Amino acid sequence: MRDLLGRLGRQTFVYGIGGAALQLVGLITLPVYARVFRPAEFGVLEVAMVGFTLLLTLVDSGLTSAAQRSFFDYTEDQAAQRRSALFTGLATMLGLSLLVALIVIGFAGTISKALYGSAAHSDLVRIVGATVPVATLAAGLREAMRLRFRPWRYVTSATIGAVGAAVAGIVAVTALGAGVSGVMLGLLIGSGLAALYGLAVAARDVAGRFSPYELRRMLHYGAPLIPAAFALWGLSFLDRVMLSQLGSFSDTGQYAIGSRYATVLMFVAVTFMTAYIPFMLSLWQEDSDAEREVRVRVLTYMTVAFVGAGLVLSLFARELTTIIAPGFDRAYTVVGLLCTGVVLYMVGNIVAAGIGITRQTRYIGAYTVLTVLVNVGLNFLLIPAWGMVGAATATTASYGFLAALYYRKAQQLYPTPYLLKRVLTALLVGCPLMAVGAIPIEPLGLAVVIKLATLGLFVITVWWRRLIDEDELRALIALVRQVRSRAPVVNAGRRVTVRQRDEARQDLAGDPPRVVIELNERP
Repeated sequence: MRDLLGRLGRQTFVYGIGGAALQLVGLITLPVYARVFRPAEFGVLEVAMVGFTLLLTLVDSGLTSAAQRSFFDYTEDQAAQRRSALFTGLATMLGLSLLVALIVIGFAGTISKALYGSAAHSDLVRIVGATVPVATLAAGLREAMRLRFRPWRYVTSATIGAVGAAVAGIVAVTALGAGVSGVMLGLLIGSGLAALYGLAVAARDVAGRFSPYELRRMLHYGAPLIPAAFALWGLSFLDRVMLSQLGSFSDTGQYAIGSRYATVLMFVAVTFMTAYIPFMLSLWQEDSDAEREVRVRVLTYMTVAFVGAGLVLSLFARELTTIIAPGFDRAYTVVGLLCTGVVLYMVGNIVAAGIGITRQTRYIGAYTVLTVLVNVGLNFLLIPAWGMVGAATATTASYGFLAALYYRKAQQLYPTPYLLKRVLTALLVGCPLMAVGAIPIEPLGLAVVIKLATLGLFVITVWWRRLIDEDELRALIALVRQVRSRAPVVNAGRRVTVRQRDEARQDLAGDPPRVVIELNERP
């Protein structure tokens, strides 16, 4: 079990390096943009970014998940079939993205009037449209790297895109006076650089034949995920759109800054899931019982870890905001709620594994559509009364509702003996403590003392209630040391030979992902 968790941990560690780099880039750009743009302008930018993610969701149409599932229908020896699955999915998404781009660019004025009340932001809309196919290509090539277990190259591609977007965006905004359009122009340039890198290192992995048979299988698998994807987009971003209409662009700008703290946690969640999903499917293919046992531990460990991280972010959001974005003095009030939402999102993704394994994706589609309807109703009810706090409350409640639905159905389809008492204790103790961060405590010294005591209360609870017992803690410490040393992985509990280990350690200095592939009979 330790070896299997170590295998997952090493892959997550590498993806985490990329996530840390992306967060560092975000920390650099946020103070710049927060000082250049007024809250209302930041609200305009946030709506544009929300629209961009909606278009990417439309283009994806469930094909990324479907291609991933089809990829693992074949073994490592069936390389041609795997390439065909990846090429079929990517080619279909690129065709859709080009069509979407043409429509958005052609109707830019109309779209600008609908979103902003005038055609003044037509250029911004056009840049959003042009970015869609470029970002789709870059993401599709990164997916090939991920499925081939090449995390360092995945990280490099993501970092190139983020750094390129940040540098180009800052130059466009500060030196060229491009306004909010400059930020999206930077994203276009960064996506282009990432796509070029992806073509250089992963083109052979997707250089297959287009297969109508594979496309039919992907559409059958992915079609139920289309409403699910749009619903998840709604859960993630509809609060901004509705806040801009029911509240104001100024509130939306404040909310956008507050959500950046939760985005840090979400990046960690996405980083983990990036490593976890192919790992889970691969392990399930090898040993379904081992996969189930690993998932039980993963749910407990990740819940405790994410609640703790969310508690730190929410407690000290006010103090950090006075340094990073002093003009956004109300943003901190929504951080705790949004971090709780990310925690529940993470829990839902892990417990939903049984639905994906059994290929019953229609339930994911139905549940997410139902949840987004609940979310819309809550936003209409809460935003007029509570403003951006109401929007955050609606989002968090919706994620909790969805996690409960996923858990119930997954347990019916593919029962797993989760340690629910530990999971619920972490949630019921840690998440309410995040509300302390929304209290404006003065002076600063008193605030720090109270918030450190609040954090300590959660740590004591973890220890006292044995959410992670001493044996597990020792195993986790050993696992962290193993991950840091990047020792070679094992396959299904079988250790590699001394010769393989020595060869792996030599190769790790050059290309770690390739060694992971070589040392395992299956990815």
